[in-house]
Amino acid sequence: MRDCVRLFLAASATCLTGAPAFGVGVPATRLPLVEIAGATDADQLAQADAASAGVVTREQIENRPISRPAEVLEVVPGLIATQHSGDGKANQYFLRGFNLDHGTDLSTFIDGVPNNLRTHGHGQGYNDLNGLIPELIDTIEYRKGPYYAEDGDFSSAGSVHVRYKDRLDGDFYQLTTGQNAYGRAVIGASGAAGAGLWLSAADLEVYDGPWAKDGNERKVSLLGRYAGGDAAQGYHIDLAAYRNRWDSSDQVPQRAVDAGIIDEFGQIDPFLGGE
Repeated sequence: MRDCVRLFLAASATCLTGAPAFGVGVPATRLPLVEIAGATDADQLAQADAASAGVVTREQIENRPISRPAEVLEVVPGLIATQHSGDGKANQYFLRGFNLDHGTDLSTFIDGVPNNLRTHGHGQGYNDLNGLIPELIDTIEYRKGPYYAEDGDFSSAGSVHVRYKDRLDGDFYQLTTGQNAYGRAVIGASGAAGAGLWLSAADLEVYDGPWAKDGNERKVSLLGRYAGGDAAQGYHIDLAAYRNRWDSSDQVPQRAVDAGIIDEFGQIDPFLGGE
C-alpha cells in the first residue's frame, strides 16, 4: 500500500511540474493565471451596519433588464414587485416573503421626498412608482426591518431611498417599440449652469397590453433639476410631473373562463381603470 501511495504522489508531482505525465508521455498544459477580486471598502458607496442594509450602485442597476419602472426595486435582496390591474396602478410588493400590499409597509423616498400616500382607496401607504425614470437613477439605498425611526410611517418591513443623478454621463434619447402597441420615448440632457448643474428628462409611454380590452395606457413623466454645492454641503431644486391614465381588465373569475364566456385575456367589468 505504501508503494502505491508513493507512486501516485510521484505521478501527481510530475503532472504539476509540466514534465511528461505518468503513463501518458504528453506534456501537461499550464493554465493561464485567473485573478478573482472581491469588492473592497473603497468600492462600497456606504458602509452598512448590518446585512439587512446596503446601497445598490448605478452600474448594478444599469445591468438589469427592467420591463416596468418599479421593477428597479428588485435590486433589493428579497424584494419582489408584481403588477395587476393595469400599468398605472401601484405595484404589489413582497419583502422577505411578506405581502406588503401596495406599499403599506414599505416606505419609499425619491431624493428624500416620501412617495407613499398617507391615505388612498387601496389603503394607507399606496406607493405608485410608475412615474420613475430608471435611466436617471444613481443609487438605491435600502433598509430591511423596523429599526430605523427616521424612515417614519410605512417602514415596518423596510424602506427604499431612490436617488437621481445630478448630472448624466451624456445626453441621450431612446425610442422603443414592441408588441401590443407598446411604445416608449425617453430623453435626457444635463450640463453646467453657473456654480451648479442642471438636468432635464422626459419619459412618454403608450401600451395596450395583450388583453381583449385594450389597456390604453398613456403616461408622461417629467423632471427638471438644478443642483449646487457638494456632497457635504449642497442642495437641489426639483420640478417633477407625472400623469397616467389607463384601462384595466383586472381579475376574472375562473368559472367564466371554464364556461367559455371569456378567455384568460377577457374582462367582465368594462369600466375598470384609473387616472
